[in-house]
Amino acid sequence: MPYSVRWDVERGVRLYQDGWTLREIAAELGIAWPTVRTQLKRAGVTMRGTGTHSFDVSTEEIIRLRDEERLTWPQVGGRVGMTGPGAQARYRRAHLEKSSP
Repeated sequence: MPYSVRWDVERGVRLYQDGWTLREIAAELGIAWPTVRTQLKRAGVTMRGTGTHSFDVSTEEIIRLRDEERLTWPQVGGRVGMTGPGAQARYRRAHLEKSSP
């Protein structure tokens, strides 16, 4: 059984580095999000900040990663230091602004 627990931690680390949130990882792995946080910290992962704050990343970069490189939302988020849903929201906002008169 320790192997499967270790596997989940390693998978959790990869998902977190790809931009997934603690809650997204918890849902994926079927465990509580505080457990994910604890295990990631024990694995030496530097945790991202919490709450709403401005990200110093261009919307054009998010669009390029999604449209040209065809990355998933967690991958896009991981590349720009945001969560996948955060990057997706920025992408959608940009497309809504383009289509507005």
